[in-house]
Amino acid sequence: MSRDALGVRYVDRGGATPETAVIILGATDGMVGVHAEYEYIAMKHGPEGVTWRRVRQELGGLGVRPWDKIVYELRDGTTKEVYFDITGFFGR
Repeated sequence: MSRDALGVRYVDRGGATPETAVIILGATDGMVGVHAEYEYIAMKHGPEGVTWRRVRQELGGLGVRPWDKIVYELRDGTTKEVYFDITGFFGR
């Protein structure tokens, strides 16, 4: 399902830290929001399972601004991570 089908938009602030997390707007619930996170990575790097794979996902920032951190590995072995601001859909 594409981001257009999900009805989400991204405010891309880089995602290197919780303070510059990519903001996901328009996610109706956690399921859509998490799917949008993986769509964002696919937009940057190509299809999951082909050009990158998930390593782990972490939840943090509770009580302040909740965020997800996704750690993933590219085909060449490079490990990357990106933070997402999930305030708009966390807990739904």
